[in-house]
Amino acid sequence: MTLGPFADALTASDWFAFLGVLVAAILGVLVAVWGQWVARRAANVERFDAALAGVIVALGKRATELDEWASPAEVAVVGSLGMRATRDARFGDAGGPVDIELQTAVEAAWLVAPGRKDRECMDALSAAVYNFKEGTVQWQIDSLARLAADIRAWRTGTLSPNHFRYGMETWSGAAFGVGARAKESAVEILGPAASKSDKAQQ
Repeated sequence: MTLGPFADALTASDWFAFLGVLVAAILGVLVAVWGQWVARRAANVERFDAALAGVIVALGKRATELDEWASPAEVAVVGSLGMRATRDARFGDAGGPVDIELQTAVEAAWLVAPGRKDRECMDALSAAVYNFKEGTVQWQIDSLARLAADIRAWRTGTLSPNHFRYGMETWSGAAFGVGARAKESAVEILGPAASKSDKAQQ
C-alpha cells in the first residue's frame, strides 16, 4: 500500500516537518511517562521515610517504656536498700516489656519499602529490633538512640545500605553478647539457682 498522490504532493521539507512533529510527539510521551515514574518514585520514597520516622519515634517510646518498667512505682522509697537492689537488678536483666508497638512500626515500614535494597535493609533492621531484647534493659536504653541515628544516617546517605545492614547485624551480635554476660554474672553472684530460674521463665 502506498500513499499515492498524497505522497507525491509532499515535498522534502514537508516530510522533515512531519517527521519532526512525530519525533516531538514521541519524545513528549516518553517525557510524560518518565515524569510520572519520577513523581511516583518520589512519593514512594517520601512515604517510606515517613514510616521510618515512625520507627524512630517508636524507638524513643521503647526507651521510655524500658526505663519505666525497670523503675517500679515503689521507688519512692529511695532510702530502702532492698528497693535500690531491685531497681539495679531490673536494669541489669535482659528482656523488658513486650515491644509490639516497635516491631509493628518496623513491619509497617517494610511494607512500603520502595526497592529491593530498601527491603534488604528493613530485613536487617527487623532482625536487630527483634534481637535487641536479648540485651540488658540498661544496654537497650543506652543503645536505642544510636540505633535511631543509624537509621537517619542510612536515609540521608551518610551510611550506605551495605554498611547499614552490617551495622544491624553488629547490633544483634552485641545484644546477645551483653545478655550472655549478664546471665554469667548472675550465676556467679547468685549461684546455679539463677540459671535455673532463668530457664523456668523461658
